[in-house]
Amino acid sequence: MDETNSPDMYTLHSWLGMSAICLFGLQYLLGFFSYVFPGAESYTRAAYQPWHSFGGLVIFLLAIGTAEMGLLHRFLWLGLVRARKLLLSTSLDCCSFYLQLLLSSLLFSQDNLAA
Repeated sequence: MDETNSPDMYTLHSWLGMSAICLFGLQYLLGFFSYVFPGAESYTRAAYQPWHSFGGLVIFLLAIGTAEMGLLHRFLWLGLVRARKLLLSTSLDCCSFYLQLLLSSLLFSQDNLAA
């Protein structure tokens, strides 16, 4: 349990975070056996490359969404969602981090889609 007194693996944030970690591990293993393992053929690597890129982008966006959901969970726990309390410095710090994370992830994903 954490300071919110919610048990582990209780929220959607925790399940999506664990999914992102597991999918990253699977992506890492598949990438290792496709690109680093000496027995992989070049046509296998070429066929797997678009799926590997797409899967990496999906996992990246899942991790960003999970982080955003964790920030929202933190907002709700601290009571910073109320309109009158939005001028608190903690709230402004959290909101600016939230927006910075969102915008940088969108820019990064757009760069990867264009490439």
